[in-house]
Amino acid sequence: MKKLWHRMHLLLLITLALLYVVWLLKPDQLGIVAYKLALLLTSAWAAYWGDFLAFPYARPHKWLVEGHHLIGAFCMLRRAIVIGAFVVAMALAL
Repeated sequence: MKKLWHRMHLLLLITLALLYVVWLLKPDQLGIVAYKLALLLTSAWAAYWGDFLAFPYARPHKWLVEGHHLIGAFCMLRRAIVIGAFVVAMALAL
């Protein structure tokens, strides 16, 4: 868990540095950056719940607990593809 925190901490620092660069170069664009980020996060949230509602009996954690690791892996892959498709579709629509 500690190693994961360090990776996430590094990504947070990189994100803050990039936001600082945007603020230096084009301060009027910070509102647009926040708006686009909110849309992408909303699309990821909607995709997760869309997958959850569309496939109620194919939830990855249920299959992994029961010992069907291959089916659980395919469920995780399906969920990742669905969420990725939602996020890419929203990003392209911007």
